[in-house]
Amino acid sequence: MNIQWYPGHMTKTRRMIAEQIKHVDAVCEIVDARIPVSSRNPDVDELTAGKPRLIVLNRVDQADPEMTKKWAAYFRSLGCAVIDPGDESNTILYYLEDNHLTCRAILLTHGHYDHTGAVYAVHEETGAPVYMNALDAGTAVAFDSYTFTPPEGTIFYKEGDEVKVGNLTFRVMETPGHTPGGVTLICGDALFTGDTLFAGSCGRTDFAGGSMEVELQSLAKIAALPGDYEVYPGHMDPTTLERERNFNYYCREASK
Repeated sequence: MNIQWYPGHMTKTRRMIAEQIKHVDAVCEIVDARIPVSSRNPDVDELTAGKPRLIVLNRVDQADPEMTKKWAAYFRSLGCAVIDPGDESNTILYYLEDNHLTCRAILLTHGHYDHTGAVYAVHEETGAPVYMNALDAGTAVAFDSYTFTPPEGTIFYKEGDEVKVGNLTFRVMETPGHTPGGVTLICGDALFTGDTLFAGSCGRTDFAGGSMEVELQSLAKIAALPGDYEVYPGHMDPTTLERERNFNYYCREASK
Protein backbone atom coordinates (compact mmCIF):
# COMPACT_ATOMS: atom_id res chain seq x y z
CA MET A 1 0.00 0.00 0.00
CA ASN A 2 1.29 3.46 -0.92
CA ILE A 3 1.34 5.75 2.14
CA GLN A 4 2.29 9.41 1.83
CA TRP A 5 1.98 12.43 4.11
CA TYR A 6 0.53 15.55 2.55
CA PRO A 7 -0.06 18.39 5.02
CA GLY A 8 -2.14 21.49 4.49
CA HIS A 9 -5.05 20.26 2.33
CA MET A 10 -7.25 23.09 3.57
CA THR A 11 -5.02 25.72 1.99
CA LYS A 12 -4.30 23.92 -1.27
CA THR A 13 -6.06 24.28 -4.59
CA ARG A 14 -8.15 21.54 -6.15
CA ARG A 15 -5.42 20.82 -8.71
CA MET A 16 -2.75 20.54 -6.03
CA ILE A 17 -4.85 18.12 -3.97
CA ALA A 18 -5.67 15.96 -7.00
CA GLU A 19 -2.02 15.74 -8.00
CA GLN A 20 -0.90 14.76 -4.51
CA ILE A 21 -3.43 12.00 -3.84
CA LYS A 22 -3.86 10.41 -7.26
CA HIS A 23 -1.33 7.65 -6.57
CA VAL A 24 -2.25 6.84 -2.97
CA ASP A 25 -4.30 3.80 -1.94
CA ALA A 26 -5.93 5.32 1.14
CA VAL A 27 -6.31 8.69 2.80
CA CYS A 28 -5.87 9.68 6.45
CA GLU A 29 -7.16 13.18 7.11
CA ILE A 30 -6.27 14.90 10.38
CA VAL A 31 -8.68 17.71 11.19
CA ASP A 32 -7.98 20.41 13.77
CA ALA A 33 -11.11 20.56 15.93
CA ARG A 34 -10.37 24.19 16.91
CA ILE A 35 -11.10 25.64 13.47
CA PRO A 36 -14.57 26.26 12.00
CA VAL A 37 -16.21 23.57 9.88
CA SER A 38 -16.72 26.15 7.12
CA SER A 39 -12.94 26.44 6.65
CA ARG A 40 -12.55 22.84 5.43
CA ASN A 41 -11.78 22.47 1.72
CA PRO A 42 -14.80 20.60 0.22
CA ASP A 43 -12.67 19.38 -2.70
CA VAL A 44 -11.11 16.80 -0.39
CA ASP A 45 -14.37 14.84 -0.15
CA GLU A 46 -14.91 14.67 -3.90
CA LEU A 47 -11.30 13.96 -4.85
CA THR A 48 -10.90 11.14 -2.33
CA ALA A 49 -14.16 9.41 -3.32
CA GLY A 50 -13.75 5.66 -3.63
CA LYS A 51 -10.59 5.52 -1.49
CA PRO A 52 -10.59 4.14 2.07
CA ARG A 53 -10.46 7.07 4.47
CA LEU A 54 -9.60 7.54 8.12
CA ILE A 55 -10.59 10.89 9.60
CA VAL A 56 -8.94 11.92 12.86
CA LEU A 57 -10.41 14.83 14.81
CA ASN A 58 -7.32 16.30 16.47
CA ARG A 59 -6.86 18.68 19.47
CA VAL A 60 -10.35 18.02 20.77
CA ASP A 61 -9.15 18.81 24.31
CA GLN A 62 -8.27 22.35 23.18
CA ALA A 63 -11.41 22.97 21.16
CA ASP A 64 -14.69 24.55 22.12
CA PRO A 65 -17.13 21.66 22.89
CA GLU A 66 -19.72 23.11 20.52
CA MET A 67 -17.13 23.19 17.72
CA THR A 68 -16.32 19.53 18.34
CA LYS A 69 -20.01 18.65 18.12
CA LYS A 70 -20.28 20.51 14.82
CA TRP A 71 -17.33 18.58 13.35
CA ALA A 72 -18.78 15.25 14.47
CA ALA A 73 -22.17 16.15 13.00
CA TYR A 74 -20.52 17.27 9.75
CA PHE A 75 -18.73 13.97 9.15
CA ARG A 76 -21.78 11.94 10.09
CA SER A 77 -23.82 13.98 7.61
CA LEU A 78 -21.60 12.79 4.75
CA GLY A 79 -23.49 9.53 4.93
CA CYS A 80 -23.09 6.24 3.11
CA ALA A 81 -24.89 3.96 0.69
CA VAL A 82 -26.04 0.40 1.33
CA ILE A 83 -25.69 -1.78 -1.76
CA ASP A 84 -27.82 -4.90 -2.24
CA PRO A 85 -29.09 -5.52 1.31
CA GLY A 86 -29.97 -9.16 0.78
CA ASP A 87 -30.56 -10.40 4.32
CA GLU A 88 -29.88 -9.85 8.03
CA SER A 89 -31.19 -6.31 8.21
CA ASN A 90 -30.28 -6.13 11.91
CA THR A 91 -26.61 -6.74 11.09
CA ILE A 92 -26.69 -3.89 8.57
CA LEU A 93 -28.50 -1.51 10.91
CA TYR A 94 -26.22 -2.33 13.85
CA TYR A 95 -23.19 -1.68 11.65
CA LEU A 96 -24.55 1.71 10.65
CA GLU A 97 -25.25 2.61 14.26
CA ASP A 98 -21.94 1.34 15.63
CA ASN A 99 -19.98 3.31 13.03
CA HIS A 100 -22.11 6.46 13.30
CA LEU A 101 -23.08 6.20 9.64
CA THR A 102 -26.19 7.69 8.08
CA CYS A 103 -27.60 5.66 5.20
CA ARG A 104 -28.43 8.11 2.41
CA ALA A 105 -29.29 5.63 -0.36
CA ILE A 106 -30.05 1.95 -0.94
CA LEU A 107 -28.62 0.95 -4.31
CA LEU A 108 -29.60 -2.30 -6.04
CA THR A 109 -27.61 -4.01 -8.77
CA HIS A 110 -30.53 -6.30 -9.63
CA GLY A 111 -33.77 -7.72 -8.28
CA HIS A 112 -32.93 -11.22 -7.03
CA TYR A 113 -34.10 -12.12 -3.53
CA ASP A 114 -30.57 -12.56 -2.17
CA HIS A 115 -29.89 -8.92 -3.05
CA THR A 116 -33.22 -7.42 -1.99
CA GLY A 117 -34.36 -9.43 1.05
CA ALA A 118 -33.56 -6.69 3.58
CA VAL A 119 -34.49 -3.70 1.43
CA TYR A 120 -37.80 -2.97 3.14
CA ALA A 121 -36.38 -3.21 6.66
CA VAL A 122 -33.39 -0.96 5.93
CA HIS A 123 -35.56 1.48 3.99
CA GLU A 124 -38.17 1.73 6.74
CA GLU A 125 -35.59 2.15 9.51
CA THR A 126 -33.37 4.70 7.75
CA GLY A 127 -35.79 6.44 5.39
CA ALA A 128 -33.16 6.19 2.65
CA PRO A 129 -34.50 6.12 -0.92
CA VAL A 130 -34.19 2.93 -2.94
CA TYR A 131 -32.64 2.94 -6.41
CA MET A 132 -32.87 0.18 -9.01
CA ASN A 133 -33.35 -0.42 -12.72
CA ALA A 134 -37.03 -0.59 -13.68
CA LEU A 135 -36.60 -3.77 -15.74
CA ASP A 136 -36.13 -5.84 -12.57
CA ALA A 137 -39.07 -4.34 -10.69
CA GLY A 138 -42.07 -6.65 -10.41
CA THR A 139 -40.63 -9.06 -12.98
CA ALA A 140 -40.05 -12.78 -12.42
CA VAL A 141 -36.26 -13.15 -12.45
CA ALA A 142 -35.69 -16.50 -10.71
CA PHE A 143 -36.61 -20.19 -10.89
CA ASP A 144 -39.30 -19.84 -8.23
CA SER A 145 -40.91 -16.88 -10.02
CA TYR A 146 -39.74 -14.55 -7.25
CA THR A 147 -40.57 -10.95 -8.03
CA PHE A 148 -39.32 -7.92 -6.15
CA THR A 149 -41.81 -5.10 -5.89
CA PRO A 150 -39.82 -2.13 -4.59
CA PRO A 151 -41.11 0.32 -1.97
CA GLU A 152 -43.25 3.22 -3.01
CA GLY A 153 -41.11 6.13 -4.15
CA THR A 154 -38.29 3.96 -5.49
CA ILE A 155 -36.13 5.82 -8.00
CA PHE A 156 -35.45 3.94 -11.22
CA TYR A 157 -32.02 4.63 -12.63
CA LYS A 158 -30.67 3.89 -16.07
CA GLU A 159 -27.44 4.05 -18.07
CA GLY A 160 -25.35 7.11 -17.23
CA ASP A 161 -27.39 8.25 -14.24
CA GLU A 162 -25.46 9.38 -11.18
CA VAL A 163 -26.36 9.06 -7.52
CA LYS A 164 -24.48 11.36 -5.12
CA VAL A 165 -24.09 10.14 -1.57
CA GLY A 166 -22.03 12.49 0.58
CA ASN A 167 -18.63 12.71 -1.05
CA LEU A 168 -19.29 9.69 -3.26
CA THR A 169 -20.74 9.60 -6.76
CA PHE A 170 -22.11 6.32 -8.12
CA ARG A 171 -22.47 6.14 -11.90
CA VAL A 172 -24.86 3.59 -13.36
CA MET A 173 -23.79 1.27 -16.17
CA GLU A 174 -26.47 -1.09 -17.44
CA THR A 175 -25.11 -4.66 -17.52
CA PRO A 176 -28.00 -7.06 -18.19
CA GLY A 177 -27.67 -10.77 -18.82
CA HIS A 178 -27.96 -12.26 -15.35
CA THR A 179 -31.23 -10.33 -15.14
CA PRO A 180 -32.81 -7.86 -17.60
CA GLY A 181 -32.26 -4.91 -15.26
CA GLY A 182 -28.80 -5.70 -13.93
CA VAL A 183 -26.46 -2.75 -13.42
CA THR A 184 -22.86 -2.15 -12.41
CA LEU A 185 -22.20 0.80 -10.11
CA ILE A 186 -19.00 2.77 -10.71
CA CYS A 187 -17.66 4.80 -7.80
CA GLY A 188 -14.19 6.27 -8.08
CA ASP A 189 -11.87 3.36 -8.85
CA ALA A 190 -14.36 0.76 -7.57
CA LEU A 191 -16.90 -1.34 -9.46
CA PHE A 192 -19.87 -2.96 -7.75
CA THR A 193 -20.81 -5.59 -10.31
CA GLY A 194 -23.63 -7.46 -8.59
CA ASP A 195 -23.92 -10.89 -10.20
CA THR A 196 -22.63 -9.84 -13.62
CA LEU A 197 -18.90 -10.32 -12.99
CA PHE A 198 -17.28 -12.55 -10.36
CA ALA A 199 -13.66 -13.32 -9.63
CA GLY A 200 -12.83 -15.87 -12.31
CA SER A 201 -16.44 -16.33 -13.40
CA CYS A 202 -19.72 -14.59 -14.18
CA GLY A 203 -23.36 -14.72 -13.16
CA ARG A 204 -25.53 -17.61 -14.28
CA THR A 205 -28.05 -16.91 -17.01
CA ASP A 206 -30.48 -19.82 -16.71
CA PHE A 207 -32.94 -17.86 -14.58
CA ALA A 208 -36.04 -16.23 -16.04
CA GLY A 209 -34.94 -13.20 -18.05
CA GLY A 210 -31.33 -14.34 -18.26
CA SER A 211 -29.31 -14.46 -21.48
CA MET A 212 -25.72 -15.63 -21.95
CA GLU A 213 -25.45 -13.64 -25.17
CA VAL A 214 -26.46 -10.46 -23.37
CA GLU A 215 -24.25 -11.37 -20.40
CA LEU A 216 -21.19 -11.58 -22.65
CA GLN A 217 -22.04 -8.20 -24.13
CA SER A 218 -22.14 -6.76 -20.61
CA LEU A 219 -18.82 -8.38 -19.69
CA ALA A 220 -17.26 -6.89 -22.81
CA LYS A 221 -18.65 -3.50 -21.81
CA ILE A 222 -17.12 -3.78 -18.33
CA ALA A 223 -13.79 -5.03 -19.68
CA ALA A 224 -13.64 -2.07 -22.07
CA LEU A 225 -13.59 0.46 -19.24
CA PRO A 226 -10.30 2.38 -19.31
CA GLY A 227 -7.77 1.68 -16.61
CA ASP A 228 -8.02 -0.66 -13.66
CA TYR A 229 -10.66 -0.91 -10.94
CA GLU A 230 -11.23 -2.70 -7.69
CA VAL A 231 -14.14 -5.08 -8.37
CA TYR A 232 -16.63 -5.93 -5.62
CA PRO A 233 -18.99 -8.67 -6.85
CA GLY A 234 -22.26 -9.70 -5.27
CA HIS A 235 -20.71 -13.00 -4.16
CA MET A 236 -17.26 -14.39 -3.43
CA ASP A 237 -14.03 -12.41 -3.14
CA PRO A 238 -13.12 -8.96 -4.49
CA THR A 239 -10.83 -8.83 -7.49
CA THR A 240 -9.48 -6.30 -9.97
CA LEU A 241 -10.68 -5.56 -13.46
CA GLU A 242 -7.21 -6.07 -14.91
CA ARG A 243 -7.00 -9.53 -13.37
CA GLU A 244 -10.37 -10.46 -14.83
CA ARG A 245 -9.45 -9.09 -18.26
CA ASN A 246 -6.38 -11.32 -18.28
CA PHE A 247 -7.55 -14.49 -16.55
CA ASN A 248 -11.34 -14.68 -16.54
CA TYR A 249 -12.43 -17.04 -19.33
CA TYR A 250 -15.77 -15.30 -19.83
CA CYS A 251 -14.24 -11.83 -19.99
CA ARG A 252 -11.67 -13.04 -22.50
CA GLU A 253 -14.34 -14.66 -24.66
CA ALA A 254 -16.56 -11.59 -24.43
CA SER A 255 -13.72 -9.30 -25.53
CA LYS A 256 -12.83 -11.23 -28.67
